[in-house]
Amino acid sequence: MLEDKIYSLMNYVLAKFIKPDIEVQNVRELDEQLLQILKEKYGIEGIILDVDETLRNDMKSIPQCNQEWIDRVKWMFKVIVVSNGIDGEVESLLK
Repeated sequence: MLEDKIYSLMNYVLAKFIKPDIEVQNVRELDEQLLQILKEKYGIEGIILDVDETLRNDMKSIPQCNQEWIDRVKWMFKVIVVSNGIDGEVESLLK
């Protein structure tokens, strides 16, 4: 119970300081032109992506279009993909 209260407090405090500049429905909305603008404006050198509900939905395979998007973007940025799950298919795909 104490852990939940601490977690909620941390989320509340962080939400006051960390706010997105843009929001998109899927990663493919971040096309090369927009990414280049963000790179120049903010000096971004890398992108961190979560697997579930970002690159794929409902624990299904990562769609080909998202795989192709990663292949295009990795020439512009360091791309790091994280997950809190264990999935050998995703691990082998992203190597």
